[in-house]
Amino acid sequence: MERPDPAARDRQLLSRLRIGFVALVAVSAGLIASYADGSLLEAASAVGGGAVVGVLLVWLAFPSPSAEASERSPRR
Repeated sequence: MERPDPAARDRQLLSRLRIGFVALVAVSAGLIASYADGSLLEAASAVGGGAVVGVLLVWLAFPSPSAEASERSPRR
């Protein structure tokens, strides 16, 4: 029986975390718009805008795998 690759598992976990973070921000923006008595179009626009903001936040908050690898490699 083969053991799962820890690096692949970590990449998958990080990918799911990023997707969940974007979804959380997008849904939050849509809920805020709906609680403010916005129309369906306004709530949908807020979800779209929240998704864009979520992607930008993920880009800033979570490092890319290549950046992590370069930080872990010893400098010579």
